[in-house]
Amino acid sequence: MRHWTKIMVATDLSELSTAALEHARAFQETFHSSIHLVHVVDTTRVAPEFPFDRDRKLRLEMQEEEARDMMGRLAREHIPAARDLLIAVAYGDPAKEIIRYAEANGIEMIVMATHGRTGLAHHIIGSVAEKVVRHSTVPVFTVRPVKFHDAVTHAHDAVAGH
Repeated sequence: MRHWTKIMVATDLSELSTAALEHARAFQETFHSSIHLVHVVDTTRVAPEFPFDRDRKLRLEMQEEEARDMMGRLAREHIPAARDLLIAVAYGDPAKEIIRYAEANGIEMIVMATHGRTGLAHHIIGSVAEKVVRHSTVPVFTVRPVKFHDAVTHAHDAVAGH
């Protein structure tokens, strides 16, 4: 059986990404792994002609601080025994930066949630998870979120006593 000692959880800080943390915690408990919780601030959505001025630098610093705070909160809630936890923020294209971080830090497995987009939304927005799966040199464990309909049905059944 493979023994992963360094696991990376790539998070976009959405509620959907917490499922990836739950799975990473299970891997950590099984393999006594360290977890690298990583968020990438997408800087590709800014027009290239937009100058890198002082205001933009301050906005990026604020985004990083907010991301670190949120990741700390997520870690406390979902990985309470986070013995070996490293929190990192990167900038750039999310898929490229996730792969770059994994390679630079000797990550042995990446865990990340997918948003489950299909059709036109998938083609327009693209899938960070899909790009990471295609280009990563290490295994990528993807967690698909519960669909809204399934969650509503489950909640209804629970309330109705089924």
